[in-house]
Amino acid sequence: MATKKRTYNDLCGLSHALELVGERWAILILRELSYGPKRFTDIRSGLPAASPNVLSQRLRELEAHGIVSRRTLAPPAASKVYELTEWGASWCRHSGRSAVGLRVRPTSRTRGTSARARLQ
Repeated sequence: MATKKRTYNDLCGLSHALELVGERWAILILRELSYGPKRFTDIRSGLPAASPNVLSQRLRELEAHGIVSRRTLAPPAASKVYELTEWGASWCRHSGRSAVGLRVRPTSRTRGTSARARLQ
């Protein structure tokens, strides 16, 4: 059963950020990845109260939004790791600051809006 994605229908940078990372555990996953690339098991050990299914779902959502990427390490490791994209790293750097200065990642919803509306 597909769940309806929460939306605030607001061009405010904070509203947009919550639409992308406001689901349970998402921000804590970003915190874990802010220290560098990690395997799923490393993320899981950093968030032991989160179920593997929820972590997998959040990682897929964050990847779909372009906040996290997944890559395979070169041999001999050949493990898959998750890491922040450039936009995800920027969001993490600014998340502790005021919303002023937080760039909203361009989407079909924000294209064509004024810079002020996107809080650039």
